[in-house]
Amino acid sequence: MEWRLEDQASPYFTLELQTATKNAFRGGKPLGSAEKETAVLLESLIDTALSFNASDIHFQNLGELRAVVKFRIDGVLRLVVELPPNISDGLISRLKYITHMRLGSPLPQDGRFDVKYQGQDVVIRVSVMPTRLGEDATLRLLADIARPKSLRDLELRKRDLEVIERALKQPHGMILVSGPTSSGKTTTLYLMIEQINKEEVNICTIEDPIEYVIPGVRQMQVDYAAGLDFALGLKAILRHDPNIIFVGEIRDRETVAIAVDAALTGQLLLSSVHANSAPETITRLRDLGSRPYLIAATLSVVVGKRLVRRICPNCRTKTEPHREDVALVKAEYGIDISKLKVYEGRGCEACQGSGHKGRVGIFEVFKVSEPIKELILANAPVSKIVDQARKEGYTSMFEDGLEKVKEGIISLPNLLAATG
Repeated sequence: MEWRLEDQASPYFTLELQTATKNAFRGGKPLGSAEKETAVLLESLIDTALSFNASDIHFQNLGELRAVVKFRIDGVLRLVVELPPNISDGLISRLKYITHMRLGSPLPQDGRFDVKYQGQDVVIRVSVMPTRLGEDATLRLLADIARPKSLRDLELRKRDLEVIERALKQPHGMILVSGPTSSGKTTTLYLMIEQINKEEVNICTIEDPIEYVIPGVRQMQVDYAAGLDFALGLKAILRHDPNIIFVGEIRDRETVAIAVDAALTGQLLLSSVHANSAPETITRLRDLGSRPYLIAATLSVVVGKRLVRRICPNCRTKTEPHREDVALVKAEYGIDISKLKVYEGRGCEACQGSGHKGRVGIFEVFKVSEPIKELILANAPVSKIVDQARKEGYTSMFEDGLEKVKEGIISLPNLLAATG
């Protein structure tokens, strides 16, 4: 089937993008990586993605003489345009060219390049991989302009923000951020580092990869091909007289052992970990071989986080909760929301018909107090630890999200999807 510009109806296929695509089509002739039309179309795709606050751009070959470009916006993939292969192949060749990848290599490759957008530097990570239908590429857009500027911009509860800020003022201990992939853990940790980044302290990091450059911080990136992993990088950092250490992720026994030792010997250590909830991070550390007395002696605070799509304020409307959701919340959390007024987005021009615009974090901030240390030492179950934490002001991620539901910031179905 012949490709036609007028068949492309996505709300993300802007007029500028339409013009660049039409100029690149050229009747279906192959498009080279160095040709002006290729460069202009790629630049237009990136600018358009950034204008919609997209986090990723996907170039996917579907066979049958077609390929698609998608933007990930607010955590959801959105179709932008379907392209003939002469254009999509040219774009991927262009990406390989500007990131100094091997053009003829059949292997997966990674690279990066920088662009300017609205006067700000944007780092773009590129990953290319072969599939049975041709080469695909994914671009991760690391735009400083799109991320929060301080911890106060995260919309934390007052008590939770105070707990984090007090822990950051301590000279030693361990602060962890837990959550699944793409839940904003790294962004939260960067904001913590920026808050305590002073001339009189030496901050060293080991990351995979370095997402943002922080002036004055000694940042190191893992290189598995060369044998540099988190554990080796952390060992090297300890020989450079650090005050504060940031480890991108604690994922194995060796890293957790070195991290705990660093926190014990006078450094403040920040890292992320995969755990279902902030209190369950204790179980995760136990599973990684850390003994209860070491966890109790080093762990200061755990921040649990998820990202949830915001309701578009331009088309937000009040509604009743679905009966299934009412029953689920009652069964899972023991909370009756049958009389609760909730909100949803109808979809409008401002949100491209999605009903959502942007994302917001929902949090739980778990402070390791003296009574909780005693419970950890006694190998108490997580449920008992949570009971004690509640007496000290702890609220779960679901409860934080439910407050944002009541305020009309997020929808109830999206909260349940994020915490289910």
